[in-house]
Amino acid sequence: MRAAAVAALLAAGLIGASGCRASPDHITDWEPLPPPPASAERVALAVGPLALGYRPASPEPPCPNGFRNELDAALVRELLVQRLAGSEHFASVAAVGEAPGLSLSDPRWRGDEGDDVSPEILARRALLAEAAEAGADHLLWLRINNARVTFEERNDLFIWSFITWYLFIFPGWMIRDETYAAIVNADAFLIEVATGTVLRTDRLKIEVRRDFNDFDRGFWHILDILRAPDCLDEEDWVGIAEWLRKPTAHALVGEASAWVTRP
Repeated sequence: MRAAAVAALLAAGLIGASGCRASPDHITDWEPLPPPPASAERVALAVGPLALGYRPASPEPPCPNGFRNELDAALVRELLVQRLAGSEHFASVAAVGEAPGLSLSDPRWRGDEGDDVSPEILARRALLAEAAEAGADHLLWLRINNARVTFEERNDLFIWSFITWYLFIFPGWMIRDETYAAIVNADAFLIEVATGTVLRTDRLKIEVRRDFNDFDRGFWHILDILRAPDCLDEEDWVGIAEWLRKPTAHALVGEASAWVTRP
């Protein structure tokens, strides 16, 4: 009886410790943007759509390396415009482009036959023309080279989760012992609208990690605790990506806004 009581308390404590870990959709607060230098010129900024330089794909389980997901371009651009407009770095901030995202593989960015101009250059020219019409001085453009959702590891709670599952089964399913990650590689460009000159460019890498329990990532079988992530089906992977959608957008906006306001 005493052993059972101790085991039950252990299970309750582990579930409580797991619950103290951030929910998979937890959004990390942005670091405050530093004030601009007193002598800095405040220019009008246009924010272009996210340019996808890769082809998103649906998950095809088993996915040992995860899958290439599509970012929420609308949320990224909306948050980026809001964050930069609320800073003191720019005279004005406005979005340009018909849609919040564009694919560089879209046929409309193909030049005439024999034309060796790349889709990226054609898309950039179109956005610069729109930015000029909007009266912008600079264009901020993000090109997403790759975005992926993947299983990362069984974290430090796994051994305790396994013990709890072995003794009681059910409580082990509630412990967040699996870590999944959303990884984004992007290039940021700050371009002078009048001349098309790239003033600054840099590589941005975003890594968002969150801990999941069996119910967070999709529960289908009593032995899933031993089989993840191989047991996950397409719906599970899509669900994990949805959990990570907003945190990833916020992380990308935080990194991009810090970069473009950096002296």
